[in-house]
Amino acid sequence: MNTPKNGKYDRLATNFWNNIDFVLKERGMTWRELAGKLDIDPRTLSSKKSSNSNVSIGSAKEMAEALGTSVDRLIYGTPENI
Repeated sequence: MNTPKNGKYDRLATNFWNNIDFVLKERGMTWRELAGKLDIDPRTLSSKKSSNSNVSIGSAKEMAEALGTSVDRLIYGTPENI
């Protein structure tokens, strides 16, 4: 099922990408390094981030594993960055 974007889902997508930024900085990693761990072209990841794309649960899980964190943290963040 393809859910149309609306305010609620746009905020979740924005939070997701912002939380990845936070975790990357915390880990001292770059978007390019994350793309390498995910075995995808850095331009693909950059495009998804720039367009504030929603991601599948599977992709979110892969990103969380590559960052050594949980999907929940990527979606909801932590008290420090909320």
